[in-house]
Amino acid sequence: MSLLSEEKQDERKVLVLCIDRDNDIGQKTGISTPIVGKLGVLEAATRLAIADPEESDSNAMFEAVRISDSLEKEGTDHRVAVVTGEVRRTLDSDRKILKEIAEVVNEFQPTETVLVTDGFGDEDVIPVIKSNLPLTSVRRVVVKHSRSVEESYIILGRYIKMLVTDPRFKKWFLGAPGIAIVLLALAPSWALPVFLAIIGLAAIIKGFDIDKNLVAQIRRLSTSTLPAPIFVIEVFSAISAVTLILVGGYIGAFRVWVHYPDKVTNLATIFANFSLLLGEWTRQTIDAATVGLLVYIIGKFVPAAYLRSEEAWRYMLGIVLIASLYSLFKTIAEALISVEADTLAKLLDASVQALLTLVVASSILYVLRRAVLIKMDRKDERKKQEEAKIENNFGRTVD
Repeated sequence: MSLLSEEKQDERKVLVLCIDRDNDIGQKTGISTPIVGKLGVLEAATRLAIADPEESDSNAMFEAVRISDSLEKEGTDHRVAVVTGEVRRTLDSDRKILKEIAEVVNEFQPTETVLVTDGFGDEDVIPVIKSNLPLTSVRRVVVKHSRSVEESYIILGRYIKMLVTDPRFKKWFLGAPGIAIVLLALAPSWALPVFLAIIGLAAIIKGFDIDKNLVAQIRRLSTSTLPAPIFVIEVFSAISAVTLILVGGYIGAFRVWVHYPDKVTNLATIFANFSLLLGEWTRQTIDAATVGLLVYIIGKFVPAAYLRSEEAWRYMLGIVLIASLYSLFKTIAEALISVEADTLAKLLDASVQALLTLVVASSILYVLRRAVLIKMDRKDERKKQEEAKIENNFGRTVD
């Protein structure tokens, strides 16, 4: 709602309005606002410049006086005024500005408004001014060579505030350095590798959307309509699979450290013996990882089979795939640990066996799936025929 009256303005009346949003005038000179009239504004600007020569609001007020002199020479009816907010630029500060503008407007109904500011910090209130006054011009007063510096500082401050307050960024800007500082304080010798491991784990989780998938699975389970035994099997298999894989990975790393303590002393030795360490870790972990994956897929297969979903066949194929790849990964782990004369032959043999197992099992599953689908189609057809007979008999009885 406009602060102006609804009476039509026939003559030109210009309001030169200067805004001090953070109330530097009141804080540094003790002058109360609103300040109306050229002499009052000139006195306030002078006192503010004396109190703080570096204050930019005084330049804006002097510019308002200069515009007033120009309008006076033109013979234009005008009024110059200064309004202020509060020290903290909050909603109450903007309300105070609007209240003081209303006081000025009640005495002088302008047809035009010239807004004078000392930078884009005060320009945040321009939309509010436009909705209440006929704003025709905005005059920005900035001391030479200072505008870009001022804007750079303000933009930098806003980005720093965003990094500290925005949940998307503060966990990296504050959380990650916080973890590093705690690790340095508690275990200086292990701080760097542990910190890198945490950052790497976080990157993996965010990169593969593991957190989102986990939340989606939890929500799906919470709204599941499966019978209690089937639901328990699915949840138990998921928890067991994750536990087996994590514990297996930890035990594998521990056994690598036990078997090759001189090759894991620092990052340089780890990278120098990376193939050996990776092969040993794979050999020690592959059993637990395979069992964990099988448990997980079986846990997904049971609900799918209960619901007669098409996904059940894919889970069965997944079980076959994991079983066929087990021996191949075992052979790869042995090859990474030590390369012998028959290593290549063993790899080829394991690859061919895995491929043949997968092809044969996939073919059997395909035939079984086709047979089941044909049987289900025939069953559905017989059911439809029986329903049609019942309807015909019912129709004859009614007749």
